[in-house]
Formats: sequence, structure tokens, C-alpha cells
Amino acid sequence: MNKPITYFPAIAAVTIIAGAMAYWVVVNNNQKSAQNDKELLKRARTNYKSVINGINKSADLFYRQVVNQPEVLQIMEKAASVYGDNRDAYRGQLYQKLLPHYEDLKEIGFRQLHFHLPNGTSFLRFHRPSKFGDNLKPFRYSVKRTNETLEPTSGFEEGRIFNGYRFVFPLLKEEKHIGSVEVSSSFLQVSQDLENLEKSYSNVILKKSVIESKLFDDERKNYKVFDLQQSYVWDRNIIETTAGKADFEFLRSLIAQAPDKALKAINKNFASLTNINFEDQNFAFIVFPVPNIQGTHVASLLIAYPNSYTMQLKKELNVRLAILIFLYLLIMFAFIVIIRRDKRILKTTRQLQKSQLDLAEADEVKAKLFEIITHDMRNHFSAVNGFSDLLNRKFYGDQPQMDKLLNGLKDSIHLTNSLMNNLFVWSRIQIGKIDYKPELFEATKWVEKLIEKFATIMERKQVTLVNETHGPVYIYGDKDMIAYIINNVLHNAIKYSGKGSEIKINITDDTKKSVIVVQDQGRGMTQQKVEKILSKENWSGSKEGNDIGLGLLITRRLINYHEGAINIESEAGVGTNVTVTIPKK
Repeated sequence: MNKPITYFPAIAAVTIIAGAMAYWVVVNNNQKSAQNDKELLKRARTNYKSVINGINKSADLFYRQVVNQPEVLQIMEKAASVYGDNRDAYRGQLYQKLLPHYEDLKEIGFRQLHFHLPNGTSFLRFHRPSKFGDNLKPFRYSVKRTNETLEPTSGFEEGRIFNGYRFVFPLLKEEKHIGSVEVSSSFLQVSQDLENLEKSYSNVILKKSVIESKLFDDERKNYKVFDLQQSYVWDRNIIETTAGKADFEFLRSLIAQAPDKALKAINKNFASLTNINFEDQNFAFIVFPVPNIQGTHVASLLIAYPNSYTMQLKKELNVRLAILIFLYLLIMFAFIVIIRRDKRILKTTRQLQKSQLDLAEADEVKAKLFEIITHDMRNHFSAVNGFSDLLNRKFYGDQPQMDKLLNGLKDSIHLTNSLMNNLFVWSRIQIGKIDYKPELFEATKWVEKLIEKFATIMERKQVTLVNETHGPVYIYGDKDMIAYIINNVLHNAIKYSGKGSEIKINITDDTKKSVIVVQDQGRGMTQQKVEKILSKENWSGSKEGNDIGLGLLITRRLINYHEGAINIESEAGVGTNVTVTIPKK
């Protein structure tokens, strides 16, 4: 397993599936909620129609059993044919005769009993006996239509005093038109009947402009402007009664809870349902536009039903989404665990592979190292052995010859000592006991002291070493390792430089790195030889590559500790430039 397994497609697939499932859960929940709202709206409309039909039947029954009787018809016939005081007398007779029945009507929720003359003039208002004689035809389409067509007319209609559901019947005596009678119900009766059918809160709001165009001036006080929607009014005769007040206050608070949603529904010209959360419950706020008998929108019926099913659906949605999220997170956690496990396995595998490579490399290095050691030490000890033979033979020459002999012996001892140092450093690298202690230090004076130790050998080889470093210059690294790197590069430069040649060392830096450059005028190398030196396969010891030696091998290892780089530019017969780059971390 050299490459990590790619889990992205699986994670993406799980994410897409989870997203699709969440989308399906939400859509399914919304469909159920919409279906529930649709059924609730349909049930509310059915209840409303059922209540109106029931009131209509009660009004029709009252008309047939109480009003459409010979004694009542006779009074109305006479009242229609006389004027002045005589008409007032018949008004009084009719009032006395039907007053007990009117009281019974009020008990079952009706509010008005109103008789009209054939020409549409008000004859007797049981709810306002003192107000009569006004022509209703310009204001009351139901009265006008019934007296002209002699057919019953019913529906919601505005009036000069009250507004409500009106049921107007023609009065005929032996097919003679003698007037009409109206039985009307306030919305309070509708509200109570709706609540008897199903737990609800209901009331009606009326368009202010329509109401004010028909009311008597002294009757306007019976209406209260809706503060949240001032183009509508409430009927005080409903909202100030014991039964109507509770529904009014509840609906007013419900609308105030979500005014934007509620008022938007009120302003629509069609039936609508809006869910509103109020006092930890959900309510279906239903609005039915109420047209008058002529079909003009003049009022809105407001109904609020407790809608626990919607709350239940929301809870179910939250539970299902929570389960989906939990499962998704659980799967993601499993992926994380698997990915981490695979990373550990991959890391272990790579470590094993690296260990195998290191082991193979160590075997190769060991073989080449023995070759280097045997080659270098044989040469160095051969030289020492030769010099010692000369001394053993008591060789005495002139002083220059003796000096040359002693200098050669010193060089052999120096090279042998350098080889021993290299072996010591190499052994510590191999067993992992070399200490790496990086620090930022100023290198100008430090490098001057470092190159002083080369003075004797430089003088003996008649080679000039020039330090072109101009401070301050900073290096971030281990001082001992950097010193070792410079020593080995200078040692190689001195080793291959001829008499009278010059070696230059220069250290520069910037914010990111330090650069050490050693330039010599030695015998140089071909490009092929440079590539072989820089190639990992040829970093030490064959017969051809023996000039590289253990020193360069260690130098490269120490540069790697600093995550640096080495570059060699050389030309045979001209010289070599060695550049070591050490980053600043």
C-alpha cells in the first residue's frame, strides 16, 4: 500500500444519499402538512356552510310559523293602506303581538326582526322601535330585491344599524303584496354554532369604508377600528359581549403574534389557512372572505383551530432529521477512524519500506565504506611506513630533503587523523547518536577562526586561502555540523589545488537562506564526473569514485539534516565551485 485509499467518492456518495433522504423527509412532511391544511380548510368551510344553513332554516321556520299568519298579515295589510296616526296604531299592535316571539328569537342568537312596507320603507324595527319611515331601498339590496321579485333573499349584508346574515321574506295576503319581513342573525350566533361543532375561536371584521357608507351617524359608535389593520372594524355588539370577548381577545393576540402572515391572509380575496405558533401551540388561522348579497367583498370571517397535527409533524420531522444527522455523523466518524487507521498503516508500511531501503543502503555503504577505508588507510600507512624505513636506515641528507621528508610524514598523519574523524562522525550518524542543535549565529568572525587551522597546510602547499565574507552574515544551523561541512569542502579544495593557486570562501545570506561558496583553481572535473558525484548511486568509494571519499558522503548527510542543498560547478583544468545552501527556518 504505497498510496492512501481515496475515500472521497464514498464520502461524496454518502453525503448525496443523506442529502436526498433529508430532502425526501422534508418534502414528505410538507406534503402531509399541506394535505392536513387542505382538509382542515375544507372542514372549516363545511362547518361554516352548515351553520349558515341551520340559521337559514331557523329563520324560515320562524317566518312560516310566526310571521306568515293571518293576524300578522292582516295588520301589515292595513298598515300598508293607511298613513299617519293610523299607521302608528298598527305598528303598536304588531309590536305588542310579536314582542314575546322576538325575545325568543334573541335567545337563539337572532338579533333583528324588521318589517318593511311594499315600497321598501322601514315599518317596524323590533331592535330599534323608535326608528322607522326611512327608505331602505338605496341601502338594502335584499329589501329592494325581495319587494320587487316577491322572492326570499338571504345572505350577509350591511345595514343602517347592524350587519349580519339577513333572511328577507315577502309578505303576501291572498297573493297581494303587502310588504316584507327580515330576520337577521349577528355573527355572534355563527361563532357560537361553529364552536359547538368543533373547538375554535372565530369573529368577523368588516370593511370600514363599506360600513360607514350605510350606517346611521349615531350608530357608528357600535364599531371599533382594528388597530392592526385600520381599513377594517370590529362589531362592538359582538366583541363586548361575554361570549364574543374571549374570541376577540384571542384572535387579536394570535394576529399580533405573526402580524405579517396574518394580515397577508386577511387581505387576500380567497380562503386561506396560515399556521401560527402561539402559547406553545400551533393554530390554523383561517380567513374566509365574506361577500354581501350582491357579491361584493365586505367582510372577512376569522377562525382559529388548534392544529396539533402540524406540531406533531414538526416534531416528527425534527426527530427524523436528527436521526439522519446522527447516522451521517456516525458514518463520517467511521470514515475518519478508517482514514486514520489507513494513514497509520500507510505510515508503518512506508517506515518498513524505508527501513528496508536504509538496510539495503547501509549494506551498500558498508561495502563501499570498507573499500574507502582500506584504500585510504593503505595509502596513508604506506606513506608513513616508507618514511619510517628511511629514518630506520638512518637516512641523512641535506636540510631541504629532511624538511620535505618530515612534511610528507605530517601530511600522511594529518590525512590519517582526518580519516579517523570522518569514521567517528559516520559511525555516530549510523547509530543515530549525532546531536543536531540548530541556532542562529553570526558567521563572519566564526569562519575566520575556522579557516585559521588550514594556515600550516596552506603554507606548505603554497596555496592562498582568501575569505571574502563581509559581515554581518547569519546562519541558522548546528555550528559543529556547519564547521564540518566547510572543513570537508576546504579540505577537498586544498587537496586538488596546485602550487600558487588561490581558494576563495564567501558566505552571504538573506531572509530565507544562507549560502556558502568555496571556489578553487584546482584541476577541476568533467561534467560527467560532477554528475556522478551528485548522483546518489555514486556517492562513495569505487575505484573511479574514490576521490569522492567518506568526507563528501558525510557532508551530504549533514546538509540533509539542515534540509539544505549542495551544488557543484566544475571545469577540467580550470577549477571547481562548491555551493552549499542552508535555509533559515
